[in-house]
Amino acid sequence: MKHINKEREITALRNYIGDITREQFAVYADQCTDKEKLNSWLDLIYEHGLFARIQSKFSENELFHPDDLNTTDAEMLTLVKAGKLKKIYKRLYTFPGNDVTISDIAEYKYIKHHDTLLGYWYGESFMYFLGVCEKPEKIQITSSAFSGSPYHYREAEERYIEEYGIRLRKPLAEITNENYKILCVVDFISEYGIGNMNKTYFYPYEHINLEALLPALREYLSDIDKSAFDKYLDLVKNVTTFRLCIDLIYAYPELEEKIFNFKENAIFNAADVGYSDELLWAYTRTGKIRNVYKGLFAKADADVMDEDIINYQYRIRNDIRIGYWFGKSFAYHLGLIEKPDEYNIVSNTAADLCGENSSHGKRKRSDREMFGHKITLRSPIAPITEENYKVLCVIDYSTIYRRAFYYSEHVDSEKDVTALREYLQGIPRIAFKQYEDLCESKKLLNEWLDRIYGEI
Repeated sequence: MKHINKEREITALRNYIGDITREQFAVYADQCTDKEKLNSWLDLIYEHGLFARIQSKFSENELFHPDDLNTTDAEMLTLVKAGKLKKIYKRLYTFPGNDVTISDIAEYKYIKHHDTLLGYWYGESFMYFLGVCEKPEKIQITSSAFSGSPYHYREAEERYIEEYGIRLRKPLAEITNENYKILCVVDFISEYGIGNMNKTYFYPYEHINLEALLPALREYLSDIDKSAFDKYLDLVKNVTTFRLCIDLIYAYPELEEKIFNFKENAIFNAADVGYSDELLWAYTRTGKIRNVYKGLFAKADADVMDEDIINYQYRIRNDIRIGYWFGKSFAYHLGLIEKPDEYNIVSNTAADLCGENSSHGKRKRSDREMFGHKITLRSPIAPITEENYKVLCVIDYSTIYRRAFYYSEHVDSEKDVTALREYLQGIPRIAFKQYEDLCESKKLLNEWLDRIYGEI
């Protein structure tokens, strides 16, 4: 009541109570209609009671508000004057030894009010919280304590704590202890994760270290299953890109390990690592891998030449034999002619070509180009393996390219025989037997084999 002087009222109550201790009130506290209000009055009646309650309720690093204690600013200021508390902002207090920053105040007001979760950092403030960028000039928070309208991407209202700007957004869904990390990452990817194939999946701002960002995000989401994001897809502006960014975050540890295990100069594609082309494109933004050809990647510091990529495509893929040199290319690798201008290759990958059929109607041929080099591909007479590729290679060389000694750009056929004999070292003649009926000319093949192995 306005006509009663509160100080006189407290003095009168203190005299009326006399020798009754505060502990005696505790017996009846639970029976009163407003226990908090009772305690606030008892704080005033029993000297330093309010401070004792603050000490029991809050830690030394916490901030608190008069409403947290059902008390008034005047009562709090009494403790400030006594040196027991310090005021740090409008109606906001803490203990004298607590060094409070603007971020602490913003967090109390808009993110977590003691045990009540109100919001989360977004944008650059979130990245700073993760430890992957410098401290931003303005604090960015999504908060249910903000009474503005639900945000559109990259739009927020600005408030100030002293001279520091705070950009506030209202959440698009109710924030709970169970979903705040999900909503935080939805916000982050929606703002920083818009991108297309062959571009970037996280905007390359100078203050973003993507190599550090991915493991930081994965650690942040360590207690969240990827499937938990499915129920929030209606909040996402670009679902396709969002899913890719989430896949990249959750795949990061395994993907990094797989790439680390490749040889230093290895070339690999999406199938080799068990993820999509788009995911590997996104991963190039870490600077740990680079795209070397359509759908092909290598470690960032790998020494990869054009011929290495051609080899991967058509001859040897991750130590698995899929093809061999043919014609002039094989003659060059035997040391018989100068390096030709084109590549001739027989490859398992050519088996399904829709190219020109051979005269037997069994093998196919296709001409294509890579890095300005003409490449002639042929399908094999039998599936190529590590065990048979040398046999198949010599069959093609002798029955198609050399045609029984009389066609050659190098004259000395004895060099052919010597080179082939060395090439086939350790392979018995009997290994050719199962392929005789598949080759262009069984007669020509055996003429060559007689020269290489000696006549039977």
